[in-house]
This record gives sequence, C-alpha cells and structure tokens, in this order.
Amino acid sequence: MPLYDRDYMRDQPPRRRAVKSWLPQWNALHWIVAFNVAVFLCQHVLGVGWAADAAVPNGRGMPMGGASLDAFLEGQVWTIVTCLFVHQGPVHLAVNLVAIWLAGSRVLSLMGSRAFLHIYFLSGLVGLALQLAVAYFFMGSTNFTIIGASACALGLVLAFAAIMPHESVTTMLYFIIPVNVTMRHLGFIIVGLNSVLGISGLLWREAPWAGCACFAHLGGALAGWYYVRLLGYGGQPMTYEQLWKGQPVSRPRPQRREVARVRRTRAAPEMDAEALRRRQQRPGRVSPVVEEIDPILDKISTFGIGSLTDAERRQLEAASREIAGKDRPPTPGL
Repeated sequence: MPLYDRDYMRDQPPRRRAVKSWLPQWNALHWIVAFNVAVFLCQHVLGVGWAADAAVPNGRGMPMGGASLDAFLEGQVWTIVTCLFVHQGPVHLAVNLVAIWLAGSRVLSLMGSRAFLHIYFLSGLVGLALQLAVAYFFMGSTNFTIIGASACALGLVLAFAAIMPHESVTTMLYFIIPVNVTMRHLGFIIVGLNSVLGISGLLWREAPWAGCACFAHLGGALAGWYYVRLLGYGGQPMTYEQLWKGQPVSRPRPQRREVARVRRTRAAPEMDAEALRRRQQRPGRVSPVVEEIDPILDKISTFGIGSLTDAERRQLEAASREIAGKDRPPTPGL
C-alpha cells in the first residue's frame, strides 16, 4: 500500500474521504444525463411543473419550462435553458438519452468535457432559434413551444460523425431491422430526413409530423457539425474565408497512400532504416510479396486494421509467414 493511502497519513478522516470519493468519478456527460432524468421524475412522477389546461381531463397540458416567442415576450428568458431538459414523455426522454450517451461519450473522450458542454448547449440554442424563426416567419405562430434535448443529441451525433466519419455503427430501421452504416452516412440521413419532414410539414399543415420541431433537430445537428469542423476535424477548418469569400484551400490534398507512407515513416524511423538496410543487402528487385502487401499496410495505416476484408487478412497472414521463413537463418546440419 502506498504511504499516503494509509489512514494515519491522510489529511482528512477516512469516512469523510469515502463520502466524497464518488464525486470526481462523474463527468459532464453524467451530470447532463442525471439532470434530464431528475427533471423528468419531478414533472412526470411527482407532478411538479405542469401548465394547467382546461381542455385536458387531468388538468395537465404542457410541461413547464418550454421555450416560445410568447414566453420570451413575457420575460421568461430562462426557458432557453430549461427547454433543453424538459420532455413530453418517457419515449421522448429515452431516445434522446440513448443518443446523448452513445455519441456524447465518444465526443467527451476525444475532445474533453468543455467541448462536450459547448456542443450540447450550442446545438440546443441554435436549434431553438431556427425553429422559432421558422414558426414565426413561415407559420405565423408565436406560441410554438419547444421542449426536449433532441437538438442537443443530434448535435453530438453530427459532431462525432465529423470527427470519425468512417466509424461503423448499427442502427435500427423502423426500430426493427438492424442496418450497419458509417457515421458519415448516418449524418446525411439525419440532415436529409429532417429537411424533408420540416419542409413537407410547412407545405402540408395537416401532416402528423407538422408539429414536430424538425428544424430544431436540423439546426442542432448542423451546429454540432460546424463546431467540430471549425476546430479542424474532418478536413480543413470551415473558416469565414472558405464559406463566404470562396477562397480555395492553399494546400493541395495529398493522396491517401502517400499520407499513410509519411505517417509510417514518422512513426517508426528506426524500422524504416532497418527495412532499407535489408533491402540493400538483398540482390535484385523488391520481392513481389512485399509489393502485394504494401497497399494493405497503407490501408491499415489510414483506416485501421478493422477495414480489411477477409481476403486481405488471409493475404497478409500468408505474406507474413513467407517473409518470416525467408528471414530465418538456415539450420546448420547435424
């Protein structure tokens, strides 16, 4: 046992330290999920924070804390934050929390708690502003109320898609059929689906999805994607000059194979020097086996070993056994 872990070397009593030991284990993702669940339990289990509605038999209409233009005009500016933690029902909460946990844990591990919180709240606020603007200018409504963390969740999903576009995930089509897609394609599906549903809801006001905040989802998703692209993930940073002034990127995009070769050289220069020495000692041209597996090694350096097909794996194993047999010194005779 280390010296300062012993009871007589601690600055505080052991019992007090044991009470506080669980606090540092919580990160920003845990607090966001816990706060969403706590607000849901207070409203849907304890019955606290509901707006009365005479048309509803039990007296409940919409959970309080939602944001709308009417609420802003009445001075309820705090609703721009509270609306991000209020949900209509258990399914609404469960879907959002699953997306927040799966995508948020990846974003937090790659970018840290501060960037995670920035994406969460920025996506929610941008989605809220876009939906209220569409409701006012195209629907002529000032009482369109927005609740839920859907914009925040989709902002985290698109942020993770921008960081790891080739990451493969499994989604449930119609909540029944499992479909394996990459994060890049999943981002396209999210943006395209919400765009179609939002525009069709404006044209067909009687549509079942017309009351859904599709433009809030769209705004939150684009905000999370743009935040990550602004930091340089997924390509060149999306700066003001690139977006609005049309200035091309000064540095040409290198070929993937050359990038993989440079990365491998910089990662292990001593291994490249040893390989060069062995090639110089061998007479003749490079072995055909090396030429066959060189594209496979470049693919591993660029996309990871998980991107190899079964045939490429078998070819790599066969080449490895052949090279190992050639480099092994001959066994002396007895």
